[in-house]
Amino acid sequence: FLCPLVIIESQGGLHIDLAGAALLLAATALLLARRPLLSALGLALSFCVKYVPLALLLFFFHGDEARPRWYSALVDGSPWKAWLLFAAAVVALFLPYAAAGGLLFQQLFLYGEYWKFNSVLAPLFSLATGGHPLPLRILFLAAVSAWLLAIPRISLVSRIQWALLALLLSGGAVFPWYLLWLAPFVALEPRRSQVLLLGTAL
Repeated sequence: FLCPLVIIESQGGLHIDLAGAALLLAATALLLARRPLLSALGLALSFCVKYVPLALLLFFFHGDEARPRWYSALVDGSPWKAWLLFAAAVVALFLPYAAAGGLLFQQLFLYGEYWKFNSVLAPLFSLATGGHPLPLRILFLAAVSAWLLAIPRISLVSRIQWALLALLLSGGAVFPWYLLWLAPFVALEPRRSQVLLLGTAL
């Protein structure tokens, strides 16, 4: 909590990313405590702050680590209950804004396509797709998620860390306060490269 980035961008900049990151951290802690339904609710609340957890959904709902994921999901059913609760909570939280219709997501797609600041991979994606990098970015994030799920004996915190880094690296706009999502997970499992990133982001 003494990280300068967290202090400046939350207390000074008043960015709501801190609330989303806190809810994501709570969802992670609940999942590790084997409370998947409460974790799904926390994840839905975090998602409704910003859409960042969309890149992490598979890590929360992929089933029992001890058995094949799809077998666990089909036999036990518990991952599906978590999926349903997550979806129901998101729909309930979006309902007050339903009158906006398609405008509710219009800015999201404009942001994904056209905003550019501190980007790393986005210019390459844009070059490869003729100026429309969003589909390639989604494919990249899906590939990273699948790769992280395939790695044995890796913690949930580590998966979240690397997926968030992939999200930042592929983003068209990367502002310092976006790293607030990563900060609590770096505190849990520090890595020199990520600590350096947080320390030099300002």
